[in-house]
Amino acid sequence: MNNRVTVIGSGHCGCALTVDLLSRDWQVLLYSHPDHSKTLNMIGKNGFLRSSGLINGDFSPLTSTVIAEAVDFSRFIFITVPAYGHWDIIKKLKSFDLSEHIIICLTGNFFSFIARHHLKVSAIIETSSSPYASRVEDALVKIMATKQKMSASLLTVSNNQILRKIITRMMGMPVEWHDSTLDISFSCITGIMHPAAALMNAGWIESTHGDFYFYAQGMSDSVVSVMSELDGERIAIAEAYGLKVPSAIDILNDYYESDFDDLSDFAKNSHNHNAAKMSPCDLNHRFITQDIPYVLVPWFSLGRKTNINTPAIESLIRISSIIHRKNYISEGLNLKRMGLDGMTKQEIMALSLSLV
Repeated sequence: MNNRVTVIGSGHCGCALTVDLLSRDWQVLLYSHPDHSKTLNMIGKNGFLRSSGLINGDFSPLTSTVIAEAVDFSRFIFITVPAYGHWDIIKKLKSFDLSEHIIICLTGNFFSFIARHHLKVSAIIETSSSPYASRVEDALVKIMATKQKMSASLLTVSNNQILRKIITRMMGMPVEWHDSTLDISFSCITGIMHPAAALMNAGWIESTHGDFYFYAQGMSDSVVSVMSELDGERIAIAEAYGLKVPSAIDILNDYYESDFDDLSDFAKNSHNHNAAKMSPCDLNHRFITQDIPYVLVPWFSLGRKTNINTPAIESLIRISSIIHRKNYISEGLNLKRMGLDGMTKQEIMALSLSLV
């Protein structure tokens, strides 16, 4: 196997992954859509992507805005675009022969359910989270924290044990492989950590353009109470599908090898998450535009299928729908858009297991 990797998406995660891979002697081609190529243009202008924080240095990935070049460069393709860009990437990849390619989606957000209809690939892997707490501006990326392990699911291929070892080496951290892609999607706790704090601090976000510490200041006791309620609803929905998922604080402690007592303790005292303010500058931010339609809506839809009452989840979906003048329940990643409409709970559970 050669050491080439394609990274699709030059945002926070894509740039962090790129410098991480380059720092460990992988060859990387970083792809961006031509309409979202600001970072690539700056890399070209400067001659490098500069990294600070946990990884320091100047790195020079190959760059491209041509999807065919991204596909040709490596059989290992990491997709790091936000969930609202997944469908556009799938449409771009549909025309290629990907029978020898491995797609790794960071973060999955039910990616396997959608992609399985459209891409004939050797394997699809999705993770429950991004490996990094990072920010990129122009050609400068700051990596503030790296998770100590990742959770992932794998669409079955031959020699999957070998593939798992390769992916683990690429990730540079232990990977915990789960038996169900639903398990991975219910473990995506961005839906717990982001939308409630963003929506309940809407006035502060709009008046200060995000000039406050999102975790330490934005996650007050009242906000954390709502986050905790969301977490309980998430766990209840997962249990209805036969899954036992850890609480959000247990997942966070596992990611960062920490021992915070609860979400409030984490928000106030996590050095990594308070190293920068991290607050959205407006309400058209991925903390809402990604985590509402692509995390909370599928949870809500799966819960409704099993008659699980989720008032906290539904309230945030409806509030964000009013703010953005959208109907996220019908426009978000619901059962119909995942290709699960009309299936029974048992059929959905069986399908999620057959993908692994």
